[in-house]
Amino acid sequence: MRNLILFDDGHPGMAPLTDLRAVFELRTGSLTTAERITEQVGEHPCALAVPSHIADLMASRHMELINALPKGDNFLFVNGRYPRLTVQIPNQKNTAICDARNNIAILHCDRPAAEAFISDQSQLPPHVKMADSSEIQLLERPWDLLNQADENLEFDMNILSKRLRPLVEDPAPRVTVVGPHPVLIGEKTTVHPHVVFDTSAGSIAIDDRAEIRSMSVLVGPTYVGRDSVICNHAHIRGHSIIGPVCKVGGEVNSSIFQGFANKAHAGYLGDSIVGEWVNLGASTVTSNLKNTYGEIRMQTDPYGQADPTGRTHLGSIIGDHVKTAIGSRLLTGSCIHTGAMLATSGFSPKFVQAYAFLTDSGEQTYDFEKFCEVAKAMMGRRAVSLTPQMRARLAALHPNHIPTNAI
Repeated sequence: MRNLILFDDGHPGMAPLTDLRAVFELRTGSLTTAERITEQVGEHPCALAVPSHIADLMASRHMELINALPKGDNFLFVNGRYPRLTVQIPNQKNTAICDARNNIAILHCDRPAAEAFISDQSQLPPHVKMADSSEIQLLERPWDLLNQADENLEFDMNILSKRLRPLVEDPAPRVTVVGPHPVLIGEKTTVHPHVVFDTSAGSIAIDDRAEIRSMSVLVGPTYVGRDSVICNHAHIRGHSIIGPVCKVGGEVNSSIFQGFANKAHAGYLGDSIVGEWVNLGASTVTSNLKNTYGEIRMQTDPYGQADPTGRTHLGSIIGDHVKTAIGSRLLTGSCIHTGAMLATSGFSPKFVQAYAFLTDSGEQTYDFEKFCEVAKAMMGRRAVSLTPQMRARLAALHPNHIPTNAI
């Protein structure tokens, strides 16, 4: 019996999206990478290998073994930065398939090699041969999720079609469907009158218990997750991915919502990624195109430089628990880290560090206890608790955090 193990190799370039989750938990299409790999391999992971700083957090929300091996002598490791399997899994044990940079994407191995690898995913275990595969593209930076989203979204539609059902020709009074691609809906999905589904360029999938309110327009390819609400008069343009338990209004284009986020009011969001527990105030607007139409650069590291993204359209990367006030304006290629609060009347900085509290008076550090009060209130509205493990991880990200071993 083969044991599937998903691993996070700790690649630092994906922050802030991986501050509070393993890289395989990222929503890289309609599905997370973990969900997609599980579907492709045809078996559930029996263990997860993650960096030590999120091990307790992962153990609090997953039943699988964390950084430990189950019994057996046949193991398949898949890198969480490999969103979709595009090569055949090697049949021979102790064989690794790597990308052009020699990063391990897939490792099929026996127990001795697995024991070595689970303790250090940066090293190729002894007696394992490496096969290069230039077609493998691992996630390197946050905007890679947008680069690969269309292919993953199309792939996921085939998976979702096994579970969701096609919308009937007359699904509700005065609902309009345009285009040749299907509209797929889940159980207890509500579609109100005067909704337009435009599938001219791709399919639309509406998952279980989602609600599409009147006067909204959805353009495919697009996915709306379970228990999410598309508000009245919303315009959800193509290539949009909205995770579970979101409330989304205004205009959205080519963007990804991880889940549990609010953008209920007017305002444009384009070519952006939104983390969990984010609230975008009314008329929050992102710019996603430079006036020069040139390549966009983005700074994701507080001590680093702005890096070329290879994209001419890129809005904002917004970390978990970020809040914006009404009328907030985000510049092209902005990166907002975990727990930040934006409440300025002008343009926000292109780089905002974790727990920054920005007003017209300047920047302060968000008080951690006050932050937790707000987080508990927002999460409680979705019947989700702020666990001790999540609080500890959030505390570790705070600028004023004192490591336990320093006390």
